[in-house]
Order: sequence, then structure tokens, then C-alpha cells
Amino acid sequence: MEAFNVARNKVHVTGFSQGAFASWSMLCHASDIVCSIAPLASSGQDNWGSGYRQADGKGSFCFKTGSGPTHKRSIMYHSGKHDALASFNLFSPTVNYVKDDYGITSGPTTLGSSSWHNWKRFDGPHGIRFEKAWYKYTGWLLAGVGHCFPNKRTSSSGSGFHMCHTTLGANHYDWGVSVIKFFQSNPCQPGA
Repeated sequence: MEAFNVARNKVHVTGFSQGAFASWSMLCHASDIVCSIAPLASSGQDNWGSGYRQADGKGSFCFKTGSGPTHKRSIMYHSGKHDALASFNLFSPTVNYVKDDYGITSGPTTLGSSSWHNWKRFDGPHGIRFEKAWYKYTGWLLAGVGHCFPNKRTSSSGSGFHMCHTTLGANHYDWGVSVIKFFQSNPCQPGA
């Protein structure tokens, strides 16, 4: 942050797969720096990351321990229903851990829904938002596996091997565009 003169009130973290696992970890261990996170295709509890521990022993997913991040930050968490690498069985427990830790009791607002995806937002205390979404899209790189990122492209040419596809063509939303909009609408909370 010092080397690149980063504005401390504009630090947001996203990642795909292991990068998403790292996003959860950064929120748990550096919530004083991170303004919001957007993990894709990792619950933070994935078996392939079970050996990852910090010096405090909390691991990368502090919500499960009941301690949560010190500073509550907005989260946009999306996962594939057919993801063979980041188990979708962990999606609902992750959502419940976050809602419990954040004290979210009100119902969600639907941001998008189709037979291919379902995206909802929960508004928590002090302007904190928690968005969760599942999708049934599959990937080009691993045919039939939902370990991919949603987007509006319809071709796998170039560097798009991790993008999702459907039998209908383009996905209903673009992950990259959605993440930027999420970060812009969820700045660091004053005094946090």
C-alpha cells in the first residue's frame, strides 16, 4: 500500500477460487484495511484450504469460529451450484455464518433471478451489505464444471477459459462489472 500510494479508504479485495479463499482470509485478518470483499467460487471453508492457518489459529474463515472479522465489511459472495472444486454444499452454511455474525435478521432483496442464477442482498446494521448468489453456469476449461466466472461473452477465445457458459449463450450478468459496481457502492464505513 505504501509503495503504490494506495488510498486506505479504497481497499477492496476480490478473487476467484484460491483468490476467493484469500479474500475471506484478508477480511478475517485485515478488516481494519479492507473495505469490502467479493469472493467467487470459494466459501473460505473449502477442504483444499483446510491446512491454512494464521498465527492466531483462526484459519481463513473466522465466521465459523464465532469471532468474525473485527470490522464488519460488505461482502459479495457468488458460487456455482455445479462447482466440483469448491463444494456448493458449503454455500448455505457460509451464508448462515455471515448472517449470524453480522446480526442480519431481515429478509433479502432480490437483485436478479432466473432458472440459471439467483442473487440476493441482505442489508445489515450500519450500512453493511451482504450479497449472495448461486449460478448453474458451467465452464469452458473444465466442461460441465461450475468452477467459472459469469460474464456476458459467448465465446471461449483468448483468455476466457475460466468464464462460464450456458446452452443459451451469454450469462445473465457479468461478474467483473458487478464487482466494480459493488466496490463503488460499498466504501469503507466512517470510523471503522
